[in-house]
Amino acid sequence: LDPDVAVEAAPCPLLVPLAEEGGGDHPITDQGAETYLRPLLDRGIEVLILGCTHYPLLLPSLARVAGPSVRLVDSASSVTDTVVRDHGDLLRGTASPAGRLRLQLTDRSDRFLRIAGSILGAAPEDVELVDVV
Repeated sequence: LDPDVAVEAAPCPLLVPLAEEGGGDHPITDQGAETYLRPLLDRGIEVLILGCTHYPLLLPSLARVAGPSVRLVDSASSVTDTVVRDHGDLLRGTASPAGRLRLQLTDRSDRFLRIAGSILGAAPEDVELVDVV
């Protein structure tokens, strides 16, 4: 939206398994984050948007590696803020109770479905595998 702002993407595939193994505050995670983030940090980034739902689990390591001058933005919190702002009636229970849950995943795993089922109280029924590339 702002032509004066440079935006770069940096895939960090090894960070996801570290998050899934609970490595958010571990020297190995620091090493992985350093490997992925160093090129961006050397270019002087000011903001790091965590573009994966796993990355907030790594905040301690990411914050250490990025340092205090880089603002970390959790994209999940930003999405939540937008939903609350635009659809708060759903959360307050004042919207129509008739609704449906549709899950879109980039990687369908039994582990995720088990966790989702325990959170939702029932196994999710409407699950779609999507490709975001």
